[in-house]
Amino acid sequence: MKKNDIKLRTVFIILSMMIVVSSFIGGYLYYSALRDSLEKQTHKEAEEHIKRLRNNLDSYLTWSLLSVKSLAGLKELRRSLLIGDRPALAETNLILDHFRDVLQVNVCYLMDTSGNTLASSNRNDPDTFVGKNYGFRPYFTQAINGIPSVHMALGITSKTRGIYYSHPVYNEKKGPPIGIAVIKASVERIEKDLIESHNRIILLIDPHGVVFVSSRPDWRYHLLWKASSQTTLEITRTRQFGTGPWNWTGMKRIDAETAVDDSGNTYHVHQQALANYAGWQLVSLHDTHDIMKKITAPLRNYIGAGVLVSCVFFGIIAFFLFIRTNTSIVELKKTEAELRKSEERYREYFEETISGTYISTPEGRLIACNQEYKRIFGFDSTQQALDTPIRDLSENPAERVHFLNLLKKNRRVKGYEPNLKTVHGVPIHLFENASGVFDEAGNLKHIRGFLLDITEQKKLETQLQQTQKLESIGTLAGGIAHDFNNILSAIIGYSQLAEIHINDPEKATEYLSQVFKGAQRASALVQQILTFSRQSEYNKQPVTIFFLLKEALKLLRSSIPSTIEIREDLISKAIVMADPTQIHQVIMNLCTNAYHAMSDTGGVLTVSLHEVKISEQESIPDLNRFPGRYLILEVRDTGHGMDKETQDKIFDPYFTTKEVGKGTGLGLAVVNGIVKNHNGFIKLSSETGCGSTFQVFWPIIEQVEPLVLHDKMKTKLFTGTEQIMLVDDETDILHSLQQIMERQGYKVTPFRDGKSALQAFAKNPDQFDLIITDMTMPRMTGNELATEVLNIQKDMPIILCSGYNENFTEAMARDLRICKYVQKPVTGQELSALIREILDGKNMLLPE
Repeated sequence: MKKNDIKLRTVFIILSMMIVVSSFIGGYLYYSALRDSLEKQTHKEAEEHIKRLRNNLDSYLTWSLLSVKSLAGLKELRRSLLIGDRPALAETNLILDHFRDVLQVNVCYLMDTSGNTLASSNRNDPDTFVGKNYGFRPYFTQAINGIPSVHMALGITSKTRGIYYSHPVYNEKKGPPIGIAVIKASVERIEKDLIESHNRIILLIDPHGVVFVSSRPDWRYHLLWKASSQTTLEITRTRQFGTGPWNWTGMKRIDAETAVDDSGNTYHVHQQALANYAGWQLVSLHDTHDIMKKITAPLRNYIGAGVLVSCVFFGIIAFFLFIRTNTSIVELKKTEAELRKSEERYREYFEETISGTYISTPEGRLIACNQEYKRIFGFDSTQQALDTPIRDLSENPAERVHFLNLLKKNRRVKGYEPNLKTVHGVPIHLFENASGVFDEAGNLKHIRGFLLDITEQKKLETQLQQTQKLESIGTLAGGIAHDFNNILSAIIGYSQLAEIHINDPEKATEYLSQVFKGAQRASALVQQILTFSRQSEYNKQPVTIFFLLKEALKLLRSSIPSTIEIREDLISKAIVMADPTQIHQVIMNLCTNAYHAMSDTGGVLTVSLHEVKISEQESIPDLNRFPGRYLILEVRDTGHGMDKETQDKIFDPYFTTKEVGKGTGLGLAVVNGIVKNHNGFIKLSSETGCGSTFQVFWPIIEQVEPLVLHDKMKTKLFTGTEQIMLVDDETDILHSLQQIMERQGYKVTPFRDGKSALQAFAKNPDQFDLIITDMTMPRMTGNELATEVLNIQKDMPIILCSGYNENFTEAMARDLRICKYVQKPVTGQELSALIREILDGKNMLLPE
């Protein structure tokens, strides 16, 4: 029996030891897995949390820095720094009050080059900054050296923490700063975000490691990491955080992600630098005890003090560990289900958003897109969109290079209007916002973009511009009628004189010459009206505004009362990239607006044209104001002027100060839209009773061959003996041109309509050497006749003449292989030159 007992005990002990070892191994594996999982989850949560806080803080600081830049650019601040008299300072104080109220900040103030405060929005407070010198502050020393600054410090006078945004103030002629503008904002918004953090200590520290904002108030102004005595002296000298010295929190680094305090507590450390503010960092400290509690709490619930050293105990432990593991698996599955739902919500947002959303590589390879993106570009499937390079959707490959350069420089592009087309080649108008994803080396890896289809809005904008053109034509109608009556009176008078002196060839020739000149003047006036009123496509080309302005002022002079004097100061003949018709519209709109302001009292309308150069410091990208050379069109009147309220609304569509029936209020809204589309901007200055001045800034381009308006060149008469078919439904035109060409030696066969002309040509195509046809005729139009003729004899030279047809263009004539497309009226000299040019084998097709 004893031997059997010994064997039984041995087996029991072995089994117990195996259970104990298995339990310990299982428990250790469970503990390790749970610890690793919690540490990874904690690390991920901390990274996302600190990143979100950093992005919010970056946006807040950048917005405020732009505000102080705008404040520093105001002329009233320059006047206070240069003149310094009481009225100037009073005006500056009102501006500082306005900025303080609008931005909801603590205080705004102005300092001279020595650091003395000249004006401040807290001038009436007991702790006013006026008269105080803060020249030792880093935000002053940086800004006075031309570097805008964001500085966080404890106020010396107010004893309150704040963020100081400083920007240099420059004279109009640039040079060194003449002072600085400062905005001090509260840190309450930042602190609120930090305090709302859970189970973590969140800190904002300066480049020296001093805690400025903290979710632990007792840590403020302490050094997070141990610093040298020299660093402490440097902080003391700037009085950034009071007079010091500062206690050290006792934190020591163990490695890049771990630190320990003087009590032995260990923390996980996560920190991220602010994007545009060197040295400033957000720090997250998470006590490792909090993580351990999540691991040990379940174990404490199942392990008691009176542990039984038996197989049953270990079995119970194993059972509970199994239950706990099973619960963890259930929770993990629940978490996975929530993640799937989150991904589904994201996918739903990505697919259902009203903008065309896409992700692509810089090389133009599409990675992902939504339904709206496919609809915009006309793709039948996602695969077709992925297989189509983005460069194939661009109207101009060079524009894609410009877009990428902007993205690499600014990291994001807002309000971009690319010239793109559908997969079927149809041009579309889009509004694009895009951001870049960069690697650690700063290389652009991906592009995330949002596209809004504004094609319909562009059509409405074109209609709006056309409506305003017609309104301007109505304004000029009296002057146009006056000019036409004068021209017609001269033509009638000289015609009668020529008839009276028919037997005196010399005098008759002289009078007929005057009739011809009058007809040319009438033709030029019609062309001006058509150019201004025509609803044409937006077509940029190199333009010399000087010549456009000269022509516009001629038309304007005959249209406004003699009580208004027009003065010209046209200096520059610089070239800009623009649409000539739209530039003409801007000129007429601004001048007409100025005339209306002086219609009752008369006055002086001054139009000037000169150049200016804008520097980097003066540029404001949000206002379309970039560095470079600009051509300034200035229109100044001596009318009734405008108050501030009117100036704020003057560019709004349908806003007008005129009586009902005397204007739609579209003029200046159209001007503003045209100028923005040409990458320019407008400045307005006006005072009630002192007139108004509009300055339009156009970017100047490098010297190229510009569009120049000029008179038709006189040509000599050419002769020939060829057979010409002449088609026109106007008897007078048909008869006069026939007589002119027959006097030059040509054999001319006239036709009153296209049908009869086509029948004659079809019977004997070799009978004619050239066809000259009108465009608009009954039974068959000129372009239809040309198409049928060229189907019969593809090399037949054709000249197509048109009085005005907005549905047919020179490009369409080129596509039909018509040799020349001529705008009526055309003189005998011009027509004879064209005939010989074509028949002698020159330029048989319109130039590309």
